[in-house]
Amino acid sequence: MSSADRKTGRRRRRSSAEVERLAALRRAHAEQLERARDQARAVDDALVPFAEALAAIESAQSHAAAQEAKARERLADRIGELDAARAAAEAEGVKAREDAGAALADEVRRWRMVMGGSVRAMKSAGLDANAVAAVLGVSVREVNTLARVESADARPDVPEAKAGTGGVGVVDEAAVSGVPARDERDGGSSRHVGGSREAPEAVHGGGS
Repeated sequence: MSSADRKTGRRRRRSSAEVERLAALRRAHAEQLERARDQARAVDDALVPFAEALAAIESAQSHAAAQEAKARERLADRIGELDAARAAAEAEGVKAREDAGAALADEVRRWRMVMGGSVRAMKSAGLDANAVAAVLGVSVREVNTLARVESADARPDVPEAKAGTGGVGVVDEAAVSGVPARDERDGGSSRHVGGSREAPEAVHGGGS
């Protein structure tokens, strides 16, 4: 083989190697492009549910905020109603207490009128303040106070005492009121009017 043939063979081998190298580069580049396309498709496919989830979360948050606002509004309205009901109940309670107090005061006033009538009846029968106090188990001061109480119209169930009915009848009538009296002469102990305490001799017109 001549020298020229040998040179031609070397050029042909170098050309074949270059072609192979270039082909390998093209294949590598094509594979890289394919991988990039696959990656892009994967990213696009993943973005779709992600975007849907993000939109759903934002919608849920907006809905929850609206529901919370409505709940706060309902709560404020309910609290207002409860406050108004409480104020009305308190006003009703105050009026009920005032009415009860007024009724009690009127009831006590009317019964003290009856008691005053009993005291005046006893004094008209000839008993002095000390004797009346002993019979009723109250202080002399209370007897004098009751004696000054204005007369009252007789109640159907508790008629006012009349003069000359006698000591025992007057005490029984006063006992109907059930008003406890304080006997200052006995250290201020509470006793019921018309008790079983024995009346002094003055009640029965003096000693035997």
